[in-house]
Order: sequence, then C-alpha cells, then structure tokens
Amino acid sequence: MELITTGLSNLQRRARSDLRREVMRLVEHLTEGNNAPARVTDVLRMLNEQSQLSVGAEELGGVLEGLVAEGVIVISGAGSARTIRKIMGATIV
Repeated sequence: MELITTGLSNLQRRARSDLRREVMRLVEHLTEGNNAPARVTDVLRMLNEQSQLSVGAEELGGVLEGLVAEGVIVISGAGSARTIRKIMGATIV
C-alpha cells in the first residue's frame, strides 16, 4: 500500500533515509571545528568514495532539497560553487 500512496517502496525509503543521515554526518564532519561551509561537490565525492553504490548528483540534490525544506541546512551559491551550512540548533529527526 505504501508503494501506491508514496510512489516509493519500503527499501527505497530506507535507502533515502540512510543517505540523508550520511549526508548530515558528512556535513557536520566537514564543518566541525571551523565555520566554513561544506562544498556540495566534496560531499558527493566522499559519499561515492565510501559507498558500494554510486550516488548521483540528482539523487543528492533531492536529499539536500528535503533537508532545506525541513530547515536543517542552508545551501548557498550556484553550480559547482554550491555550499552547505547546517543551521545551528536544528535537530535531525
């Protein structure tokens, strides 16, 4: 029934949730100790280095859009110069 209502299978939702959690972990790691934002290209490169499956820019973009909509991160810039900042005090559910 979930496939009909959301368009995603349980496995796809779980994979997206895992990707979301890993993206936030990488953003926190890249920005920890300094106030510099994380570059989107660095996050994508690191995801693909540590993953057995290839993560595409479009898939990462979808996850980032969801995080922006939730008010957890802010994305600045355009193209390859896009950067990510975690909003201080935001909690990840």
